[in-house]
Amino acid sequence: MRYIMITGGSLVNKGAQAMIYVTVCEMKKRFPDKEILVVMDLNGIPKEADLNNFNFSIVGNSVIGREALFWLGGIWSLRALKRGVNKRELFKVRKIWKNTDYVMDISGFAIGKKWGTLRSCQTAMKAALAKKFHAHCIFLPQSFGPFDYKTDEKEVLQTRQVLKKWLSDADVLYAREALGKQMLEELGLENVKLAQDIVLQNKEYDVNMIYKNPPAVRPVEIKEKSVGLIPNKHVASSMNNDVYVLWDAAIAKLLEQGYTVYLLIHDNSDLQIIRTLKERHKEENRIILLENDFSCIEYNELVKKFDFMIASRYHSIVHAYRNLIPCVVLGWADKYGVLLEAMNQLRYNLDLRKEVSERELLQCIEHMARSLEENTGLIQDRLKEVQKENVFDALQ
Repeated sequence: MRYIMITGGSLVNKGAQAMIYVTVCEMKKRFPDKEILVVMDLNGIPKEADLNNFNFSIVGNSVIGREALFWLGGIWSLRALKRGVNKRELFKVRKIWKNTDYVMDISGFAIGKKWGTLRSCQTAMKAALAKKFHAHCIFLPQSFGPFDYKTDEKEVLQTRQVLKKWLSDADVLYAREALGKQMLEELGLENVKLAQDIVLQNKEYDVNMIYKNPPAVRPVEIKEKSVGLIPNKHVASSMNNDVYVLWDAAIAKLLEQGYTVYLLIHDNSDLQIIRTLKERHKEENRIILLENDFSCIEYNELVKKFDFMIASRYHSIVHAYRNLIPCVVLGWADKYGVLLEAMNQLRYNLDLRKEVSERELLQCIEHMARSLEENTGLIQDRLKEVQKENVFDALQ
């Protein structure tokens, strides 16, 4: 059995989960004779997850770790040995790579200054390994850069050289943003293309390709005239804004306008944030806390029930748009502005890397509340254009 390896995903972050599911479905349609291997941190898998019910296999990160680095040979073998390798895993990893035909990376955002030199190089290494073992390697649409790492000049130069060498081994690097594409090309890479996010391009999940026995979607009753609020730990520590003050102001405005507000998560690491928000408004029964660990498929159904969203998780916004639900966005990276511009929704992008006033946020909410029908139409028109493209169609 030959393998298709999917790297960079997880079951904890629903955006990463969504990209896994889309990639599984698209690759199964095209290569039904190959086995799907999803590589992820096994320690991060929720205890309640029924892994035996998936129509794909899950393997640990050693497949892309030190044991994999060893098989690149030369100085890389020495570095792997110096860091310590598991001899039993060494040959298991080599067997997997020797039988792999495609490596599909869905990291989302893992190569750039924000993540440091080590993680950037570890992610790029997948392309070098793929070339070593004669496999195709595709970095599916994601964010890249910048590459001005916060370390000494010599290490920055070495890192950029390694990134150029290894990333050039990929068949193609799909950048979601024009700036990311430009920065990759400035590294000297020629295998770069621009493309929209695969979850946005994809119209629906085929649950029978994902699960052996598709679980029932848990019903959640959402009251009429409701807004969902989805935070993100990355904006909770904003240097330029007290985002809790902004969230409080948004909640107060929504209640004033007669909405019920639902607090929910798109990543398990944000659970404490919504609990804190509810605690700040514990006497208000029109603020409803949803602590459920929804799958991305369940979230895809749930989001349809809201009038609009106030969101900071990228793929929570993507799921909303693919279901024609508008969003007011509190973001922290270029990818948010690019996404909203693509959907003709840029006026609702509030970049928390800059100072955002309560007045700006409340004006966005007021405008959104009176423009829902117009925004739904704008999103629908743009979504039709986006979904004419499918990066998987380029596979051979």
